[in-house]
Amino acid sequence: MDNKKERMKPWFPFWIDSWLFGSTRHELIVKGEKGEMIDLRGIFLDLISLSKKHNGFIRANEITPYPHVQLAGMFCVSIERLEQCINICLKPEIGKLKDVGDGIYYVVKHKEYTLNTDYARRLENAGRVEETSPIDTTKPPEPTSKERLSAIQNFIGTSLPNVSSMKNQLTKEQGDKLIAKYGSVLVREILEAMENKTDLRKKYISVYLTANDWCKRQASDKKQAIVPLVQKDKCDRCKKSFSTAEYYNERKHACMKSEPISEETKAMLKAATDKMKS
Repeated sequence: MDNKKERMKPWFPFWIDSWLFGSTRHELIVKGEKGEMIDLRGIFLDLISLSKKHNGFIRANEITPYPHVQLAGMFCVSIERLEQCINICLKPEIGKLKDVGDGIYYVVKHKEYTLNTDYARRLENAGRVEETSPIDTTKPPEPTSKERLSAIQNFIGTSLPNVSSMKNQLTKEQGDKLIAKYGSVLVREILEAMENKTDLRKKYISVYLTANDWCKRQASDKKQAIVPLVQKDKCDRCKKSFSTAEYYNERKHACMKSEPISEETKAMLKAATDKMKS
């Protein structure tokens, strides 16, 4: 007979990341006879759910297994698909189920699909599951510091799968530092350029170091493109002298504002503008 502690566990925690990105999707999404893709994961979830009635065992009682035809009817699937899922899960290299004899199965990772001890204790103290207070879902819990993602981190996670697969991901502090130094527009442009680099993960490890280096080079290129076009030691009109660190610029020099820009200067300005666009 099932004990009271088993009856206190009517559901199990569902690990979203492992379910979406782990090995289960590769193991239980298979090709059918006609080459179509068949998802057997729902059957595996039903098996896990049923196992929670008997502390990890899939059985009618301690000595009686469920006939496969009964399980197939319970799960609303064909017996062929049920047995296909069970056979895959029983493979030693996959090891999701264990045949303990007489058609009774055990979920190998049963303990990993178990309520955390704090919540289990709350259920046990309540006496009955039906008497426990429902969880208030009207207001989501406040995120922890690790869960508070910056806009740039969200941008990487939702739009840049290549960048988000790099080994060292961007922290919130690093993202804020990049934006403060280069501006959000340039940072996003650089991240998109990184995303389009096919060998990104082979050549680079850190999102921050790579983005910072690329931003630095891009900013340096733009800065060089706006170097004053006319460089002189002395203004021909006002005879003002300039130090070696200063440059005479017809576009900015005060005494030349009323003078039209020469054709030569216009051509140089156009060339610099084209360089910035490229």
